[in-house]
Amino acid sequence: WEQDGAVLNQSLLDRSYPFLEFNWIADIRLSSDTTFRVSNKNIYVEDEDGLPRFYEARVSRSPIATISLGEWLAMNFEIGDINLVLNNRDGFFNQYLPQGTQFIPWIGAEVIIRVGFGETFSNYFEIFRGKIPHKKGVETTDTDIKIQAYDRFEEDDISIPATTFDTTNYPNVD
Repeated sequence: WEQDGAVLNQSLLDRSYPFLEFNWIADIRLSSDTTFRVSNKNIYVEDEDGLPRFYEARVSRSPIATISLGEWLAMNFEIGDINLVLNNRDGFFNQYLPQGTQFIPWIGAEVIIRVGFGETFSNYFEIFRGKIPHKKGVETTDTDIKIQAYDRFEEDDISIPATTFDTTNYPNVD
């Protein structure tokens, strides 16, 4: 990656298989002060400023993306939504859930997923950026927090106009 013109492409992947192990990391931003950094294994990755950020092994498996046939065949591939299951067996997230001492609403939280390798931020590529919606965005059990995030959160949440008619706009209404 220090060589000029080095790129992550299919040729590099083919030549380095099975020796190059990719990691994925996820940032879940509930507020400007509260961000959960999670992965499927404990890993330090430098941020944009070169400071180490710890991503904790709180996810039992890689995120699951829902992809339609149209998205798969499109020239610009884009992931529309993603499912992520956080391990809460030890109750770590309980304080941030309803009834918790530091409760913060998870609805509208930003979710960013990156894939890459090593501990340098520039080696990671963003594959998904979305938000947690109102409907079925967060579901909890006694051991897990299930998150479904959408990349088109704002487009899905459309206000429906009132169904009232008045004589100003409709003079012949009864």
